[in-house]
Amino acid sequence: MSITLGGYNDVVKNMQAWAQAVKKNAQNALFDSLDELLLNAQHDCPYKTGHLHDSLTREIDADGMHGQVYTPVIYGLFVEMGTRRMAAQPFLYPNWKREIPLFQERIRAAVLI
Repeated sequence: MSITLGGYNDVVKNMQAWAQAVKKNAQNALFDSLDELLLNAQHDCPYKTGHLHDSLTREIDADGMHGQVYTPVIYGLFVEMGTRRMAAQPFLYPNWKREIPLFQERIRAAVLI
């Protein structure tokens, strides 16, 4: 007696297509979350000369799976965290904290396509 199973190649193709779709949706989730984070940080950023506001930047790595919002302006850290002579005016961290659950939900939706 012998049993033959067919369709293995179809299963592999379907799994590969699903994996590609999940990756693309995860990249979109990252892009959307970083965009939201950037816009909200810019909105909450103290505006004196506009330099700090305008320096906020969103970067996504070539693989589309890693990204960041940051400012290359050195005094951005002092504005965010404060100093002994200046109260903190956080604009990035609070928005990052608010974006985490939204990003997690986007990732869940990306996997459950």
